[in-house]
Amino acid sequence: MISTYILVIGGLIAGVYIGAFVLHYNPPFLGWIFGAGAGVSLGAFIAALATNTPLVGSANQRTHRGVIHRDENDDLPDEPRKSSGNGAGPAH
Repeated sequence: MISTYILVIGGLIAGVYIGAFVLHYNPPFLGWIFGAGAGVSLGAFIAALATNTPLVGSANQRTHRGVIHRDENDDLPDEPRKSSGNGAGPAH
């Protein structure tokens, strides 16, 4: 558990360093903010990969969303309506 905090804090420190000395924003505070955000995000991502922690959802529970299964013919237009005549063809 401590190793994940080390990765996230290390990412924060590296991000602030990059934001302060590599990125050239005006005002410099924006570089610090963007660098810190990128560093924390990357540190958390590496920590999740290293500890096999799911980034979204739960690893213990399988959920099935309400997926509507459609037939392959659902997108086709309906058949044209037949005339109310006797079926012998168009009326003249």
